[in-house]
Amino acid sequence: MQRNQSIDIAKAIGIILMVVGHFNGLPHWFEKWIFSFHMPLFFILSGYLFKPKTEIQVIKGGLKSLIWPYIYTALISILMAFLLTSQESAINAALGAFYGCQGHPNAKFVLSKFQAGPIWFLLSLFWCRIYFAFIYKHFKNYFLVCAFVGIISALFSSKVLNVPLCVVSGAVSLIFYASGVKLKEFGFDKIKGWHYCIMLIVWLFCSRFGYLNMASYVYYPYFLSIIGAVFGSIVVFKICSFLKTGGGQLVLCVLLDNQL
Repeated sequence: MQRNQSIDIAKAIGIILMVVGHFNGLPHWFEKWIFSFHMPLFFILSGYLFKPKTEIQVIKGGLKSLIWPYIYTALISILMAFLLTSQESAINAALGAFYGCQGHPNAKFVLSKFQAGPIWFLLSLFWCRIYFAFIYKHFKNYFLVCAFVGIISALFSSKVLNVPLCVVSGAVSLIFYASGVKLKEFGFDKIKGWHYCIMLIVWLFCSRFGYLNMASYVYYPYFLSIIGAVFGSIVVFKICSFLKTGGGQLVLCVLLDNQL
């Protein structure tokens, strides 16, 4: 099967924005705009590539592609912290790797303020895929079930407890993963140009008046931030599908030539 270059471009944009979004001194509106979609984008793209599998198949695939890379990266981070800084920093890095996500600062039980950095996504996606495989197999209206589970999980994680190893984070992410699956089922060809214009306006509005931070379980307000994340990801995905074409490559060449 031919590789979808639009997804590769979208992932690259998401990775770049993930790095940029953690720069110090960014304008607040720009940081909010980046966080409004850059991590949900990865879950939506993963859902877009979903193929029905058994839970065992998903676990085996996830161990190879998600868990082992997480462990290797975490061990390297711990070792570097120990060699370059101090034993305390290495312990903190180990705690961060254990918890994955930092969690909401105002939860009733704040067990740790450390997190695994951006690789928390790997743990969260691992659990998300397992949960979705089960829901998709047993529930016809999987989207509503994922939305319900996501809301309950987000409330629990933000108000009560951040469960270690991103076990609940994966459940919170189900709404985005399911949105990717729905997008694939619906088809890009059925989305009209004026639909994208509306989604762009809604996305910008949501990023201006809401705030989303998946690692800290901040969805404010919940439905506004979710809609903004989904619409923003779809718009970015559409832009990436344009960039892979000859016309998009021509635009990139012109822009690069102007910079030289």
